[in-house]
Amino acid sequence: MKQILLSLGLLALGLFLISRGVVGAVWMGEKWFTTNALDPWWMMPTFYVTAQFAYVWFAIAPMIVGGVIGAAAVVLTWLRHPKTAITFIFASIAVSALAFNTFDWMISYETGLGGSPNFVGVWNFFMPNLMINAWLFYFFCIIVPLWVGGFLATSPVLYWAKQKT
Repeated sequence: MKQILLSLGLLALGLFLISRGVVGAVWMGEKWFTTNALDPWWMMPTFYVTAQFAYVWFAIAPMIVGGVIGAAAVVLTWLRHPKTAITFIFASIAVSALAFNTFDWMISYETGLGGSPNFVGVWNFFMPNLMINAWLFYFFCIIVPLWVGGFLATSPVLYWAKQKT
């Protein structure tokens, strides 16, 4: 019974963190959903996607997937499959790096890089009066919740899938 409650708690916490990270990412990257949504985001000199597509599928989604792959690596280690787990660890790093790089390029204007830092409230975690540097908001209220949320939401699912096999 304790394992079931712990698993449900981890799943709920993971989904909460993912939802808060996505809300924060959409807010901070607001221009990629409104005024600049259809701007070309060049992937190579001859190929581009819309900026909104790039922000969703090359920034937000890969950060969650990086956490999911990280959780799979932990479960594979636990199941004594170290070679496969190492592959998953490197895949998690690669996917998370893609997301971090895309986030960095697309919302660096909002963090105040190159000038005086912007300060924002931590409203997506229900603390609007707590003002922090926008770079800290970007990292601790978007990047970390998306990755950790993907990790925590996946861990109990993989644990129970292992129990059933």
